[in-house]
Amino acid sequence: MNTMDPRSDGPLLAAFLERRDEDAFEAVVRRHEALVLSVCGRVLRDEHAARDAAQAVFLVLARKAGSLDLRRPLAPWLHHVAYGTAVSARRERDARRERERNAMTSTTSRPEPEIDPGTLRELIDRELDGLPEKYRRPLILFHFEGKSLAETAAALGSPEGTVGAWLSRGRELLRSKLVRRGAGTLTGAALLAFLSREASASSVGWGFARAAARAAAGGAVPASVVHLAKGALTMLLIAKLKAAALALAAAGVFFAANAAFLAAVPSTPSKAASASGGGPLPLASIAVPALPELPLTFEPFEPEPSVFPASTDLVGHWKFDDEKGSTTAADATGRAPGKLIGGATFAPGKFGGALLVNGKDAYVEIPNTDELDKVQEGSYTLAAWFKPDGVPPGKDADNTANYGILNKTGWHTGFQYSNDKKFTMTHWIATDKPLEPTWVGAGAWDQDYEPGEWYHLAGVVDRAAGTVTLYLNGESKGSGEFAANAATRNYEKSTWKIGLASPGAESYAWPAKGLIDDVRIYGRALTAAEVKGISDGK
Repeated sequence: MNTMDPRSDGPLLAAFLERRDEDAFEAVVRRHEALVLSVCGRVLRDEHAARDAAQAVFLVLARKAGSLDLRRPLAPWLHHVAYGTAVSARRERDARRERERNAMTSTTSRPEPEIDPGTLRELIDRELDGLPEKYRRPLILFHFEGKSLAETAAALGSPEGTVGAWLSRGRELLRSKLVRRGAGTLTGAALLAFLSREASASSVGWGFARAAARAAAGGAVPASVVHLAKGALTMLLIAKLKAAALALAAAGVFFAANAAFLAAVPSTPSKAASASGGGPLPLASIAVPALPELPLTFEPFEPEPSVFPASTDLVGHWKFDDEKGSTTAADATGRAPGKLIGGATFAPGKFGGALLVNGKDAYVEIPNTDELDKVQEGSYTLAAWFKPDGVPPGKDADNTANYGILNKTGWHTGFQYSNDKKFTMTHWIATDKPLEPTWVGAGAWDQDYEPGEWYHLAGVVDRAAGTVTLYLNGESKGSGEFAANAATRNYEKSTWKIGLASPGAESYAWPAKGLIDDVRIYGRALTAAEVKGISDGK
């Protein structure tokens, strides 16, 4: 939790409301971005969609801060708005995908839905959002904001013993609700471990606080974020209208009961009755909450394209922020966790953790999935950060003079770093001779790229255009061409590997030595702006 500014949320938001103090709002965003991003990420399971949703949440905060009770903790309110915004975004995305599928196929049969490994993460937020406030608020502050018990108690203005009891009871209520929702035999200890992992995974935000603060102060906002923010404000308005309607209904019941009661009382007037005209209590004397004003408008924004890929076309994303000693590399999409093999381990990297490979037998093997098996058959994009340790010691004549950074084995498709300090992106086209495919590639041959530095690589294969383009640190370094829509070499069940190309081979093994971070595979050709966004966006 970033608390460099010693002021609490209330004074910071007051400064923003009074003076449009961007620094004050940025401090609020930095303090809570991990919570909001983790909620949106668990629901949407896509980093870039989660960024848009999270920015919308803070935009809503900027618009609604004046109506909030700034004496109360802000995190529970943010969690509620983040969950609702992310759920709405996911429903729209799923509906859009369904329309696209219906447009692309004439068959009425539908495949059975796959079991989503990220379901528990979404259930956590859904059920947490439905808990009573006295349990929901401490759970969010303690488990998702990373506050200590003392800090949580201070934020809630309650004794530590009381807050500890609320936490214990809240976890048990949450566990029982999750079990009823299909979480299996989830024990209290397993839930506690899961909450601890989630808090650890989201302990550092994704670095967009400055942009969120500028947007809140009236800066440019992508159209997708404006759409989500408007939807969130509508959600809050509907909730208020429902609450007001319930209050009016309760008042009506009270009024009717009062009238019936007085009608049954003997007609002899009392002084009190005389003072009121002898009839039922007037409706004006009953406290009824005022309805909020219906019009909710945004100031005009100058839309600008997002620097991040706007769609959810990630086929795999390995951040390598796993615990040291773990034997698996988590996939942020939840589809294909990798297996660490040989001497592969985790070490500090470009962003958080990274994969450390030794130039011998260390690599990560990505398992087979339908999407990963077939991704190279259409347009696709590979991306990774790499910090080479020295240069490959082999010889070109022996086909041992490369580091394999990210490759699909067998006529290796992917990234390489050569002993002449150059980077290449390789793609293979099928021919009528299966053992003689055609090489198409692009390289960064303009200069020597010295070891010991971090480099961002992106290889974009646009099958419709017939091009292979290599980007280095967000800049295009060259392209190769092939016949548009030419078929790719058949790789059958060959797997993708990170840090090595062909295990155990004397030639073309290409074991890399150095650090590899933030590896991504997209199921489409990213634009130059999107590649630049990935390179610059962290």
